[in-house]
Amino acid sequence: MPETTTSRAPLFYLLAILFGIFSGLLHVTVQDPLLTALAVTMATMFLGFMRPLKPWRWTLIVGLAVPIVMIAANLAKYYVTLTRAGIYGSVLIMLPGFAGAYGGMFGRMFMKEMFGKKEEPREIDRKIKMDNAREESIEQRRHLQAQYGELFDSTEALLFRHDPIGINFEDNTDEYEAEVRTILPRLNTCHSVPDVQKVVHEEFVRWFDDQIAGPPERYAQIAFELWEMWMAHQASK
Repeated sequence: MPETTTSRAPLFYLLAILFGIFSGLLHVTVQDPLLTALAVTMATMFLGFMRPLKPWRWTLIVGLAVPIVMIAANLAKYYVTLTRAGIYGSVLIMLPGFAGAYGGMFGRMFMKEMFGKKEEPREIDRKIKMDNAREESIEQRRHLQAQYGELFDSTEALLFRHDPIGINFEDNTDEYEAEVRTILPRLNTCHSVPDVQKVVHEEFVRWFDDQIAGPPERYAQIAFELWEMWMAHQASK
C-alpha cells in the first residue's frame, strides 16, 4: 500500500505531533482519561486513513506525546497531580490509538475497494501478458543456467564489468541478463575471437540500436575474455 505523495509526509508528521500535544493538554486540563483516549483514537484514525502505510507510527507519535506533555506540565507547575500510575495510564491510552490507526487504514482499503477506479479489461490483459513474459524469462534463465552452468553468471558479470552501453549503476547487476540469454546459444557457431566479437555486437544492436551499441571495436576485450571462458567451458564438458 504505497504512499504516492511523499512530499506531504512531513505535514502529516507535524499533524501527528500537534494532535499528540492537543491530546496531552486535554488530558492535563480536563483530566478525563476517556476523553483523552477518544481524542487519540480520532487523531490516529484520521492519520491512518490519510497515510495508511505503517499506521502504528501515528499511534506512537500521538500516544507518546500525552505522557510527555504531562511531564512537561508537571515541571511547569501546571499539572501538580502527576503520579506514576497516571504516567502508566497515559501510556495505555495508546491501545485505542492502535485501534484507531488500523481502523483508518482498513477504512481506506474499503473505500478504495468500493469506490476506486476499476481496472479496464485491456489493462488486466496487459498485466497478464507481462506476468507470462516474466515467467517465461525466469524459466528460460533456469534452462540456460542448467545448460551452461557457471558460464551464464560469468558472462553476465563480464558484460556488467565492461558495461559497453553505460548502464552499470553498481546495484543493477542483472541488467545484461537478456543479452546473455541470446549471446550464449550463438557461441556454438563461433570459431575465433572475431566471431565472438561479431556475435556480441550484433546482439547489442538487436537489443538496442546501432547508435547505443556503438562500433564493433567496443566489444573487442569482451570478445577476447568471453572466448577464453567459452573454451574453458567446452573443455570442462
